[in-house]
Amino acid sequence: MKILILDDERQAITVLQSRLKRYTYVSDIDFATNTKEGMSKMQQLHPNVLFLDVDLSEMSGLSFLKFID
Repeated sequence: MKILILDDERQAITVLQSRLKRYTYVSDIDFATNTKEGMSKMQQLHPNVLFLDVDLSEMSGLSFLKFID
């Protein structure tokens, strides 16, 4: 399972990554700290799961969802 974490708080990313690494079925965990980087990584990784901060600095996480298909 490939996972992408999109969050602008580094500590939240670190905690989530450490918890997700416990699961053997998780093959890739990547992260982005802004929506531009998040969009790029969505296209590169094609994650199965997206952990999305709904309160990002440049746009809401819910608005970000409109840009992914």
